[in-house]
Amino acid sequence: MSYHITNLGSFSNRVRRYADLDGYVPEDGDPRQYFTYDTSGDDFDEDTWAEWVASAIAATEEAERGLACWRRGGA
Repeated sequence: MSYHITNLGSFSNRVRRYADLDGYVPEDGDPRQYFTYDTSGDDFDEDTWAEWVASAIAATEEAERGLACWRRGGA
């Protein structure tokens, strides 16, 4: 299931580059066909999609950690 950048509030800037045109960020197991990227000249094959998703997951986890820290008051 993909992740929407609005779930991250101001921390969405860390994952925005991985979001599709509708604001969804891929997660493990999400097929490329579920997303609406502007791929003019930059399409994905199986390997590049796997790398893209892995990077998106790492960025989402970083953003979630930042958001959790902010919610705790920066502790």
